[in-house]
Amino acid sequence: MVIMNNIKKFVLVTFYHVILLMICLSILSKGYLLFTGTHLQLLRPSTFLMVFFTGVYLLLMWKDLYSKSYSLYFRFTLGLVARNILIAILSTLTVAAGLILLFPEVVVSRLFMSIFLATGTGVFILLHVLHFLWIMNLSHLGLFHKRVLYIGKPDSRFPLNAMFQDAGITKELCGRCSFHDNQWHFTTPKHQKKTYDRLEGLFFRNQVSEAIIFLGKEIRGPIVAQVTEFCRTNAISYYLVPDIAPLPRLYRWSNSLAYIPLIERFATNRDSLTQISIKRIVDILFSSAVLLCFIPFWLAIVVAIRMEDGGPALYISTRVGKNGKPIKFYKFRSMVLNADNLKSQLMANNERKDGPLFKMRNDPRVTRVGAFLRRYSLDEMPQFVNVLKGDMSVVGPRPHLPNEVECYVNEDYLRLECIPGITCLPQIHDRNNLTFRQWVDLDIKYRKEWNVFSDFKLIYQTALVVLKPLIGKGEAGF
Repeated sequence: MVIMNNIKKFVLVTFYHVILLMICLSILSKGYLLFTGTHLQLLRPSTFLMVFFTGVYLLLMWKDLYSKSYSLYFRFTLGLVARNILIAILSTLTVAAGLILLFPEVVVSRLFMSIFLATGTGVFILLHVLHFLWIMNLSHLGLFHKRVLYIGKPDSRFPLNAMFQDAGITKELCGRCSFHDNQWHFTTPKHQKKTYDRLEGLFFRNQVSEAIIFLGKEIRGPIVAQVTEFCRTNAISYYLVPDIAPLPRLYRWSNSLAYIPLIERFATNRDSLTQISIKRIVDILFSSAVLLCFIPFWLAIVVAIRMEDGGPALYISTRVGKNGKPIKFYKFRSMVLNADNLKSQLMANNERKDGPLFKMRNDPRVTRVGAFLRRYSLDEMPQFVNVLKGDMSVVGPRPHLPNEVECYVNEDYLRLECIPGITCLPQIHDRNNLTFRQWVDLDIKYRKEWNVFSDFKLIYQTALVVLKPLIGKGEAGF
């Protein structure tokens, strides 16, 4: 299983970066044609140098951006860009000089090298600006947001404040904790104190999504093993930081560190910039295609709803999105105008007795048009606008109402780390007959095991569920 997952990650990262390489080479070849008036030939030295320059730069960018925490990239963007471009230029000039020395018959024009390096530098600066803006957009959508918990006592030489000063504001300190007297003692940034007997309460109630474990007198041995195992089981990222307290402070340079040294870093798929980027790109392309292709159907649905009772075609409610942020949630209205007021009168008929979700067969509030829309899942179509805005994804746990989130217990809060979606595991596992507990457990399973491949699989499985009523093999599909 682990080997298969590693193969999938390798294929995904390779595919993503091959696309980037092809885009860069395409832009550079167009620039070459513009300046020289001739097309690049595959086996010429100029083509080799162009590929080499592009490859070196992308390799350096991968090293700094994709193989490390993206918070470091946000903090040192300009320095990394300048250094990588300089290294790529010097490497290319060195290779060009080597070609000339080893193969005197090879002709590399100085004019070509000057134009090529100037154009390449400009192209890569532009691409980096676009890349930076893309990553900032993902950050502003909350896809990189982390609530960080300090466990143990950090050394004063660690640059902890710098962790929370990146351009994307990706990290938020939720508190510090220590372990003694067989209890976890937690302190918030506002100096409010709480104690917990178990890690579940400490992590889940405070919605911790990343832990930094500082080894020391209190945190060592069995405690470290317990925390790291808990984090791995629940797919929570962590950093394991060595104890440097015994190290002397003899010189000025030893009074502070530029980085926090690490013994181990555990990162989940939700920390992968490649997978997050692909997920967002798929969301944009898929939702745009659906919105454009189904415009005629949308207009017909709007007209049908308006003709039935004269009320608005859209039903807009407030739901809880990623990291607990409220979002406006769109649906085609499938119920009568005062449906929310009537709900309290029907609670005795709720078929889901174990939680806040309301489910009732033959709900009297559903209109005739609404029943048709629900049968073919057409009432969910406006949520692709939510997806395009970035409030939701095509695949992810369904967003709950605020009063439903208030009923969460411990592990349920893990749902809020995911960007909510139109479909998820409950939608393909007979959602109409699931209890609240089963529903939430499936969402949490999705969060723990998430990767881009699972999203593609869920989209395919959802399409089969939606199509069942059309071929007469099921009830209301989605």
